[in-house]
Formats: sequence, structure tokens, C-alpha cells
Amino acid sequence: MLDDGRSIALFPEGGISLDKSVIKIYKGAMYISCKTGCPIVPVGIRGTDGVLPMGEYFPHAGKISVTIGRSIYPDMSINKNDCLDKMAYEVLNSLNSLINNHDLK
Repeated sequence: MLDDGRSIALFPEGGISLDKSVIKIYKGAMYISCKTGCPIVPVGIRGTDGVLPMGEYFPHAGKISVTIGRSIYPDMSINKNDCLDKMAYEVLNSLNSLINNHDLK
């Protein structure tokens, strides 16, 4: 898909956080980025806990906000493991900033 110029969506945190922060991410998205040279565009999604609370199966009316972060490009000049670690750090920080920035409306 990436070779055809299309995008893919991945959720590297792999689950739901009860404290509204991303603590750990899986490096699959970073691996794809480092292998292909394609950037990762972090997206923060807020408000889902009010629309579909944990343990419930039917959504409630409410607002969800989606904030798109800056593209994070892989550093192709370093070895793959360092590239993965560097991108994971940048993606984790970006996601937390996008999710927890209460100034966004």
C-alpha cells in the first residue's frame, strides 16, 4: 500500500490507557517507517472515554477531538535499531502531547 502512495493506520500503543497517557508503544509502526522511509503522522484522539466508557458496549452522545501532529521521519543515516528507538521516543512524546494538551478545543 505504501508503495502505491497510500497511507496505513496503526495504533502502536496496542490498547486503552485508563490514565489518558501512552506509557508504552510497540515498534511495528517504527519498523515499517525505518524500512520504507515513510514518515509517521501521530494522531491524538480525545474524548472517547466519555462517548464509550470502559465496560460499556453502546456509545453515548459526546464530542471526540482528533489532533494531527507533525510528521516524524525516520533517520535513515543511523542503524536500524537506533532508528527504531529514536522514532519510538519521538512518537511516544508526540502522542502524549497531542492527547494531554488541554488547551486544544
